[in-house]
Amino acid sequence: MSDPETKNSLWPIERSEDIEWERLTEKLTGAQRILPYKSWAFCDALRGENDIDSYLTSPSYYFFTGRKGLWIYKDGGAFVPFCWHPNTPGQVLIFPERGKTTGEATAALLKKLPLPSSGIRLARIKGGFYAPSCREISSSNRSVFLSPVVEQVLDWKYPVRILSTEAVSKMEGPSYRYIRNHVRHIEAAGGSVVELPEADYTEVADFIERWAEAATNIQAETAGLIRLYKYILSLSQIPFVGLKGFVVLIKGQVEALTMWDVSNPDDPTGNRFVNLCNTSYRGMADFTTKNLADRLLKEGVQYLNIGGAETINLDQFKRKFVPAFSVRLESVKVDIEAGFSRQELPSETTVFRRSA
Repeated sequence: MSDPETKNSLWPIERSEDIEWERLTEKLTGAQRILPYKSWAFCDALRGENDIDSYLTSPSYYFFTGRKGLWIYKDGGAFVPFCWHPNTPGQVLIFPERGKTTGEATAALLKKLPLPSSGIRLARIKGGFYAPSCREISSSNRSVFLSPVVEQVLDWKYPVRILSTEAVSKMEGPSYRYIRNHVRHIEAAGGSVVELPEADYTEVADFIERWAEAATNIQAETAGLIRLYKYILSLSQIPFVGLKGFVVLIKGQVEALTMWDVSNPDDPTGNRFVNLCNTSYRGMADFTTKNLADRLLKEGVQYLNIGGAETINLDQFKRKFVPAFSVRLESVKVDIEAGFSRQELPSETTVFRRSA
């Protein structure tokens, strides 16, 4: 395959205001652009992190979501990942800080980050999480107001579902009856699993194209899906990113692609990012999930994070695997006004509500 990435080669920034925002941001002391093929230090820093929302400790997640531009802001022993929103032009997502976290790094970033044209959101915030008050993160020339909102576009509108690899591997009890039947159906069709390094990458790329064409009949959307999943496939060629995968072959042809990582070897949870299936084979998605659970369990990985969902149908599919637990997340809208006196802020301002 071709070189995995050059700077924003797949998603070039075209709007002049966004180009200017990038220029100003990269002048900030402590701000650094992260490119996958030069990201060894970033990947290493995440490898020692723990989080119940394990996507937040995965380099693959940040490269996937931040494919249009990803940065970190360093402050003391903490760092804050932030990126262009993958679906909303001109909007920036700021993720919870990592490392030696005190909240001060996020506050410092909000005090000086240039304002993007479509605003800023704090991303993947756990319900009930405490953040600094508006008074603490506002300055003499900038007021900052934070308000939780239900995410409508990204995949935490519905909770993150985390599965027990042992439960899915065993598939015992009535809750797994349909899944057992689906797995047997694919086995009877001759489904076999091949590790990604051993697969023919040309055939995998061809499958991505076939899958994208079946997923949408809109040419631009098809091209976007092909570009996205070929990009993710390319990440598996960067060893320190740690992204793995397998394909399912039926009659010698690729009919499914699954990709995941295990972000922290000391607190292992598998994070699945790709599960593309030829839907003409009933139960293929169940077959790939069962096989991924099998291999993670053999490696001593207790949990499999299959992410949240942006639609109720996708959430229902994920819930049928009987999650071991779920994590409810929300986004936080950041409103920033320049030239606002610090003395005019309310004396007590809470910024996060506690989720039920």
